[in-house]
Amino acid sequence: MKHIFFWGLIIFCSQNYLLAQNNATEININTYKQFPAFKLLNTDSVVISSLSIIKKGKPTLLMYFSPTCGHCQQKTEELTGHIKDFSDVQILMVSAYALSDIKTFANGFGLFKFSNIKLAYDPDFKLGSFYKLTSLPGLYLYDKNGLFIQKFDPNATVSEMIEALHAK
Repeated sequence: MKHIFFWGLIIFCSQNYLLAQNNATEININTYKQFPAFKLLNTDSVVISSLSIIKKGKPTLLMYFSPTCGHCQQKTEELTGHIKDFSDVQILMVSAYALSDIKTFANGFGLFKFSNIKLAYDPDFKLGSFYKLTSLPGLYLYDKNGLFIQKFDPNATVSEMIEALHAK
């Protein structure tokens, strides 16, 4: 599928965070062709590039999430429950929520103990805007060369993600 259409969709998260508003915007999947470069903050509040977080030669699963999102919490549980299946995959979890909320979320799910999971704060929602997020979690898979493989539906199963990794 080359094009996805979003029609005047507005999504609000708790605490009234406006995530996205699109007016009949056509999104071309080729937009995601290369892993995007954006400035983010790591969990130590250091400004970093999204490209500096990922390691060359490893596939990357980008998960844009909200700490208060039930689907995001469920997807995080699924990913960590199948972490052995993602041992050769770097998982970059990014949120526009406050850094303290991201850390609380990470501590609650024990994310800091996984060497292949990195967390980042997107204070200006620039990465979220790049992907034109209308629902969470936003799930995007890139190959070991940083080339786009697939965007997943927020309800996609971990099995579907693993299958996509091995199909490429």
